[in-house]
Amino acid sequence: GEQTVSSGGVAYEQPIDLGELLTRADSALAAARYQNDGKPMVLPAAVATEEKPVGKTEWKPLLEEIIANRSIVLYAQPTVSRADRQEVVQLEILTRVIDQGGRPRSAEIFLPAVEQLGLAAAFDRMILERLFSLPPSVLARHRLTINLSPISLTDTAFAAWALERLHQCAANGLSLQVEFPEFRAMRHLQAIKSFAEAIRPLGHGLGIDHFGQGLTRFGYLKSLLPDYVKIDRAIINELHDDQSDSHFLVSSLCAAAHSLDIRVIVEGVETERQWQTVTTLPIDAVQGFYLGHPEPLHD
Repeated sequence: GEQTVSSGGVAYEQPIDLGELLTRADSALAAARYQNDGKPMVLPAAVATEEKPVGKTEWKPLLEEIIANRSIVLYAQPTVSRADRQEVVQLEILTRVIDQGGRPRSAEIFLPAVEQLGLAAAFDRMILERLFSLPPSVLARHRLTINLSPISLTDTAFAAWALERLHQCAANGLSLQVEFPEFRAMRHLQAIKSFAEAIRPLGHGLGIDHFGQGLTRFGYLKSLLPDYVKIDRAIINELHDDQSDSHFLVSSLCAAAHSLDIRVIVEGVETERQWQTVTTLPIDAVQGFYLGHPEPLHD
């Protein structure tokens, strides 16, 4: 049969190893991020194994076990200044979920199922609690950026808890930047706007990543006024030289953001050639393997 991977979860009709499931989910998620049209995607049938089937109905107990056991590790990846690659302007906190084999896997693999199953707030609280458990000396080394699901903000209990903890951070002289993906932020604009209005007086910031997927739909920027936008890596991957269409597109995205005093970051820079190309653009900062790989964040 076929295995269907959608933006909301994964369904398998035959036995498949959890590691294989996550690998296929990761591939489907990456494709869906670029496709972003809400349509279901079908992957080829997997080779049957002797492992117990992992079906859609088994995602919930799997995720609940991860949340209950706090089976995560936090990593951090630097973003550096375009003018000086030695200057770290922020560290993005990346969550790795420890699977049943003890291997760390990107939390993005789990996010569609997390949101569909109503676990977004619990998942984000687990991540924030792990972050806040670190000593202030670790948190204060650089400006930290944390990714949250916009759906979590619609949970009033989570929003109140998060604001209380961010108040405590501010009282301790720590500031964070909270980042949301563009294509989901536009669907929960009012919730994010209200959250931003509450955290900004505390010294915290707001960021939008995967910027540019909406193409000409930039009206939300004027309403939301994030501190920065992070141009989607799919656009950067097409940025081959200063004569390419992508070069013009990125320049246009920069112009739209800078007209509102919003900083521009590009992500996914992995080679010297990409670095040389993006630094000809009117951007503010750069992130990618070429500048620094994610490293475990610990004390």
